[in-house]
Amino acid sequence: MAVNFEYYKVFYYVAKYQSLSLAAQMLHLTQPTVSHYIQALESELGVKLFVRSKKGVTLTPEATVMLHNVAQAVEHISKAEDNLENFKSMDTGSIHITASEVGFLTGIVPVIKAFHRDYPGISFKISTDYTPTAIERLKAGLADFIVVTDPVDKLDHSIALYRLFPIQDIVVCGPEFAYLTKRARTLEELADFLCIHNEIPSVNPQYAKKLEPYFINNSLSVTGSLAIEYYTFQKALLLQNLGLGVLPDVMVKKELAEGSLLRVPLASPIPLRYVNLLFRSDLNLPAASRIFVTYLKEHFGSLQGS
Repeated sequence: MAVNFEYYKVFYYVAKYQSLSLAAQMLHLTQPTVSHYIQALESELGVKLFVRSKKGVTLTPEATVMLHNVAQAVEHISKAEDNLENFKSMDTGSIHITASEVGFLTGIVPVIKAFHRDYPGISFKISTDYTPTAIERLKAGLADFIVVTDPVDKLDHSIALYRLFPIQDIVVCGPEFAYLTKRARTLEELADFLCIHNEIPSVNPQYAKKLEPYFINNSLSVTGSLAIEYYTFQKALLLQNLGLGVLPDVMVKKELAEGSLLRVPLASPIPLRYVNLLFRSDLNLPAASRIFVTYLKEHFGSLQGS
């Protein structure tokens, strides 16, 4: 059955406002034209869609069954049209991103400058959160895409994942603990030192669960550590020589290069993980977000998706 899409669009607006006159006003049509489209759709479908009264119109049971799918179709097509207009000009628009701390500082920040230079009219709305919450925000439509670290467990088919680059968690310390850096250490040797990191159950339960076998195999308990929510806060404590820290290598490049923090070599390295780009594969990204994702992939040379 090939039905004119404009009929469905008029049906959607009449159902939304429960008024022929309001629908006509919103669509910039005359009320007789709206009535004609509704009658034509009812004729094509062979069902009555609205019951008219002095107060407006109400949906029939048949119309109620149809409305949800029609609403999705109309809204998606309207969004596609808006995206096309934005794409043609790219003078205005906004990008909604949720990122983990590492994803933001090492994934988003390096790309924003180049993107803003090319598209100065596009604004950014960025929130930071841990990976599990960021994924929920993506599913709920609160973010166009997210940039987060592993683990990204139990993704459904509606979410596409691209690995942007690997990160290695390392043990670092201040200069007062320089003697620990002279040779590779086991975690058992380091167990008596205060360990400052955020990958423990109270802060990031998914990653703690992933690392648990590693810590158990190396005779170190995670639960005795000091949990600090942000890596930047952790670095502040480590720079005061308050203990050892477990941080991603990309977060301490500057400090390692200048010698304010030192890397403690491990006999058994902590398992590698990745910074990932995730977006909804079942929805069309807004034009600005789609182009920003292209910038991300080009900047990092994205690895194979999984």
